[in-house]
Amino acid sequence: MRFGDVNDLLKPGYLPLESGYQRLHDGSIVVAALSRVHGCSGAMLQWWFNRAKTPDEFVRWHPLEHVTSEDRDRIFLPVHRRGEEILRGKTQSVHPAEVFDAAALASADVSLVSCARGGPADRDVWTMRMVHVGRDTADGCEVRSRFWMGVFDPPAEAPPREVIETIFSDENAAWQMKHAMEEFYYASQFLPELYAREAR
Repeated sequence: MRFGDVNDLLKPGYLPLESGYQRLHDGSIVVAALSRVHGCSGAMLQWWFNRAKTPDEFVRWHPLEHVTSEDRDRIFLPVHRRGEEILRGKTQSVHPAEVFDAAALASADVSLVSCARGGPADRDVWTMRMVHVGRDTADGCEVRSRFWMGVFDPPAEAPPREVIETIFSDENAAWQMKHAMEEFYYASQFLPELYAREAR
């Protein structure tokens, strides 16, 4: 699934790739993760994604791989642990209207739509796009996540294909899929209580 096909995430049913990853023709890689978040509605998850998080809350979101975080000028600076590596990144929310077709978004039967871009904290470039789309179920919310790794903004900063494939390796893609699913599990352990206490 190319980033240009993002509107497909608003459709009911399931796509051919819901959990896994696929290398695209330009060397970038798309990661798919399907998470069933028990006890959480799409409204809860939307509130969580939109909410400024303290460093302690960020660590609670994944106690094993979240190290610390900082908010700076509307850019979120998370620090992750991936094995022995420490990863310092940046993410910035993007309004769904900038990502999805307006008519498709307006008619979609979904309860969560969260979009962002990400990249390394120490460079003035964005290298990935992230989208979460959720549908409420009888016992929670089913979330389809996509991470397009190797999508550079500005495009002129994109290195050759072989460099993109090295930076965004299959191992990195597998870790991103696992990490996303685990984040939703950890969120389900504390979010209902936090939402009931603070959202209203």
